[in-house]
Amino acid sequence: MALPRYAYRDPYTLEELRREYQGSDWRGRIRLLRRLTRDVGVPSEITDLAIADQHVQVRQWIARFGVLFREHLDRLKQDPDEFVRARRWENPSSTDFWMSRRWQESFGVSSPLERLAMVRNPSVDDELIEKVFDPENQEFGLDTDARRYLVSAFLSNERALNRGQISYSDWCTRVAPDDACGFIDCQQSDRKHFDKLWELASKWPAADIELGVRYWVYRYVGADDKTKAETYRACKEPALRRAILRNTRPPVDPYGSSMPESPSTSEITKLALQDDDPECRRLALERAGQPCKNRRHKLSSYGWPILWSTVRHVITIALAFMICSSAATTFERAVSAVLVLIYGSVTWMSTSRGVWAFGRAVVGSRRYCRIIGLLDRASQPRDLQETLTGSLEEQEDALDRDRNLLIPESIWTAILMSVAIYYLVRALL
Repeated sequence: MALPRYAYRDPYTLEELRREYQGSDWRGRIRLLRRLTRDVGVPSEITDLAIADQHVQVRQWIARFGVLFREHLDRLKQDPDEFVRARRWENPSSTDFWMSRRWQESFGVSSPLERLAMVRNPSVDDELIEKVFDPENQEFGLDTDARRYLVSAFLSNERALNRGQISYSDWCTRVAPDDACGFIDCQQSDRKHFDKLWELASKWPAADIELGVRYWVYRYVGADDKTKAETYRACKEPALRRAILRNTRPPVDPYGSSMPESPSTSEITKLALQDDDPECRRLALERAGQPCKNRRHKLSSYGWPILWSTVRHVITIALAFMICSSAATTFERAVSAVLVLIYGSVTWMSTSRGVWAFGRAVVGSRRYCRIIGLLDRASQPRDLQETLTGSLEEQEDALDRDRNLLIPESIWTAILMSVAIYYLVRALL
């Protein structure tokens, strides 16, 4: 395996890249930049061409994904397009602001578009984010709508939300070998940061539907079981409690343990199993797994249908075998086999179509009740909501049972039709 062609740029390869860049349209230039970024990195000379490109698509790409130095940032800061100027703030390589004060100073003098880009930066400052999340903090003069935009933008920042999800061995490999103190400090800082976001989320107004800052934080920001349990006890709206139960992001372990938290034994699951809301109880059962009693009930509910299906099909196959084998003539045997084939195919098609139609009806009912609940939940009596939800849960269980019972039905039908095909082939040959 040879050294990559552009791993070490000499005047010859730089001129080759420059001509390929200049000879391409804006789509080809972006493809070239992507290929270089993936393989060996974009040379500074090509970055200069991209920053000065006449096509705004190329400039906004290099501002977001390029490896930028101070001179590049100064040139992008003077770009005539506001979106290009904002894109540089989302680029992790463009921020050398290791100090929290520098982040906040830049945020204070930035435009709304640049601020939305800053909170999407994977290296965004924790203290800045906490001030944005705090609705009582007026340091930056943010109104409610602007603050909500910034919070939702940060909650789409996957890399920032995944901070702390690194083992000690990975830390030693990627960051600093044998730096246990630095690793623990970073892990504890990340854990305190996410706990702080959960605390600040409680200051936002609660909604009884799956919308709003509190719901998004509880749904997408990781926290340990203790923080979730305390928040769960304080939540009055079922929608917020459901968000906590649906949160699957692992909490930050200060010591980098790779052992995942068991949802079945967590405090939040125990609380949800005693919840008044049926949807919360359903989510808790999913987290905890089915109890043994429910499993025995499920097996018994499957046993009688399977037994009856087996007896019925054994009798049907025996009758088909007797009718086809006792036919006096070849014509009678062929007719009997064809009738058995028709019976088997019609029976199986009607059964499968019934299961399919039942499934469509259950899904439609669940969606309809969900929409009605979101639109007018306050005016609905709690008893009515629980009755509708419980009925739908029973129908969904029946649908799962019918779908599973369709497998033995298909097997017995295949055996019956095989008998018919065997006698039909004997009659025709």
